[in-house]
Amino acid sequence: MLITSIVIGLIALLYAFWVDVHSDGDRSPTRACVALGVGLAVVLAGIVSAHAEDFTFDPPKSDWSTPDTWREGAFQGLWLIDALQTHTIVKHETPVITYSTVGGTLYKTTSYNYEQNTILGKDPTMGAVNRFFIVGSAVHIGISYLLPDTVTLPFGLGSFSTRKDWQYVTIVNEGVTTLHNKFVLKLGVGF
Repeated sequence: MLITSIVIGLIALLYAFWVDVHSDGDRSPTRACVALGVGLAVVLAGIVSAHAEDFTFDPPKSDWSTPDTWREGAFQGLWLIDALQTHTIVKHETPVITYSTVGGTLYKTTSYNYEQNTILGKDPTMGAVNRFFIVGSAVHIGISYLLPDTVTLPFGLGSFSTRKDWQYVTIVNEGVTTLHNKFVLKLGVGF
């Protein structure tokens, strides 16, 4: 079972990377994204099922609440909008037209959007964008789950809500990013 799961998962992963490498813009990036997700899921399922009796993961006692779920959903929704806006940059050269006056003369300047995320680089592939946002989504969920609800500071300095603060800070960051993309860069949501 373990060997079969790993082989099937590796085939799906290889297919995902093959679609990314050989994509000339005509192939659907969704296919690579789905193949990547299926491959990872099959490999992980095979490893867990093969070692189910030895696998004892005792997660920290979570006090995850309904508001935590709503905040995480808000972040994931904004993260998805950011991913789709990034797809728009990758698929289309979106012109940005600005006007300025110098000495009473009106000048029109046309420039083009490029990806400003330093991790992805100025001209990322669709596969790189998909991998970045899938991994980022999973990492955010993991961090949100593992953070304790509150942390008490030493020396009687009080306490603060780590999970809630983490989620609110990342929601505001993604909100500002998507609004900047929409109203300053004039980016739509691409599929």
